[in-house]
Amino acid sequence: GGMAQGWRWVWLGLVAACGVLGVGAAAQTKAGGSVTVDLQKLGLPKETFRADYLMSCGNDLLTYRAVDWVDAGRVLVAFTASPLCPTTLAPAVTAVLKLMTLDAEGKVLHAVNVSYVAGLNTALPHDGVWTMADGRVLVEFPPVPMVTGPWARGEVRVLSSELEPLQELDLRAGTPGELHLAGLTADGQRAVFWRGTNHYNNAECVEFAGGPLVEKGTCAAAELDAVEARAHDAGGFPAAKGEQAESFPGAARDGSRASTFLTKTETPECRTQGIDCPTSGTFVVFDTRSKQVLLKTKVSVLGRMALAPDGKHGAVLDKGRLEIVAVP
Repeated sequence: GGMAQGWRWVWLGLVAACGVLGVGAAAQTKAGGSVTVDLQKLGLPKETFRADYLMSCGNDLLTYRAVDWVDAGRVLVAFTASPLCPTTLAPAVTAVLKLMTLDAEGKVLHAVNVSYVAGLNTALPHDGVWTMADGRVLVEFPPVPMVTGPWARGEVRVLSSELEPLQELDLRAGTPGELHLAGLTADGQRAVFWRGTNHYNNAECVEFAGGPLVEKGTCAAAELDAVEARAHDAGGFPAAKGEQAESFPGAARDGSRASTFLTKTETPECRTQGIDCPTSGTFVVFDTRSKQVLLKTKVSVLGRMALAPDGKHGAVLDKGRLEIVAVP
């Protein structure tokens, strides 16, 4: 149908991924067991983590920069692989989203390029990329008002853990029943959306579950609140004075370990300069019972982090690299 024509999937099998992308040269193991993968060798634009470049862009369109775990042994990385600052001032351009999974040694397992229409940049919850407990990947493509067809309505694309296309969910933007992806339930089993045109005025909580994902009915407003609050939850970690929890990079499924991204509290001077300030923070993994810190690592504010579902590894996407770190 018309919707399928709006998508162009480029499937890179394992052999092609290893041959074309030069995977062997991309991963390096450091002392202490951490693995670093040079993502620029795998198509990441070098300007992805340059705040000065991004802030000077005259046409700020939607780009992706995300990391998550498919399961305890596989990392998912997603980034816009086409130029981040288009030379045109058009309100929408065709861009390319690259998704890839890697094992804990930094070896690329699967990779796919998705052509999408990028409209005005918007801050998507969880960077627009989610992994469910069963390994399915959800990618949110928000509506683009200046175009016609599927892209004007918005979609959530569902992929298998091998990054094969499974399903398209129409977000129905511009209709009374338009949907907005809020996130996943804490167990990763269900997707939670809010339905309506105004989040703060009669937004209705709706759950999707099953395979394929289908609407299971409405949910309590408190569930929607809990899903959204979790995005900025410090997981109970006692931040020091002058620090704040900026985001929640995940917790172990059994609840024994959690993580947080802490930054220094913004000062009034920062705000008046209109710049990212502070420019970096600390990715902290801790024991939820004792609050003992198990891992601390510095990450820029443009970086992204994720804790594995077993709590034994952290993944950091920053400065053109993916680092996979063992948590003691």
